[in-house]
Amino acid sequence: MRILPIAVFIFFVKITLCHAQTIFPRAGVAISTRTLHSNAPTVEVRPRTSFLFGIGAEFHFGKKLELLTEIDYVSRSYQVYNDMAFGAGWTVYDVVYRHNYIDFPIMLKRYFGTGAFKFYPSAGVYVGAGVGGKKNGRQTFDHQNGPDTYINLDGEIRYGADPDNARLEFEYYDNRIDFGILAGAGLVLYKVAVIDFRYGLGLVNIDESESGFKNRTFQIALSVPLKFHPIE
Repeated sequence: MRILPIAVFIFFVKITLCHAQTIFPRAGVAISTRTLHSNAPTVEVRPRTSFLFGIGAEFHFGKKLELLTEIDYVSRSYQVYNDMAFGAGWTVYDVVYRHNYIDFPIMLKRYFGTGAFKFYPSAGVYVGAGVGGKKNGRQTFDHQNGPDTYINLDGEIRYGADPDNARLEFEYYDNRIDFGILAGAGLVLYKVAVIDFRYGLGLVNIDESESGFKNRTFQIALSVPLKFHPIE
């Protein structure tokens, strides 16, 4: 299963490079969090900043309207924190999760302005394929009548149903495939660079347990056109 997202990635890169009118590499940051479905009022989900990179292509429809397609590697990271009473003491759960995806966005862009600076709003959808990830952290137990103890929760993120003999270092999620809505805006600077801002609203419940969640990601990326068709 791990080779499939890589094969799809290579296929779409080839299609993009052969047919696009504008091609650009892009890189930036992804500020991510997740929805919270928990009966524990003390649970917090805190956004974390990670990275993204990829390649995009634009197909022109007239002078102002463009169809944007991309293949992006997006690292979505967040922190889950929970402190609560535990028997006669206290326990703190503090784990940082990093889910890695290959995303396939499709968006429409409408350009405004002329000259050195152009502005555009954009909207569309994305499909993401999870390619694994990591978790780092631990659960600490504060015993009033003895020394603190802890459980190391470092490990890997995997997909599929929990096996009966699942080890603690592996955390399983039901759905590898994510799907969501994108909305954003950007600036074209002197026809040589593009600053893009977008927000991704995931619609798929990645984990279908009671603590399931959906992805939320804000991206800021810089791209440099390699083959730029000027907007009049």
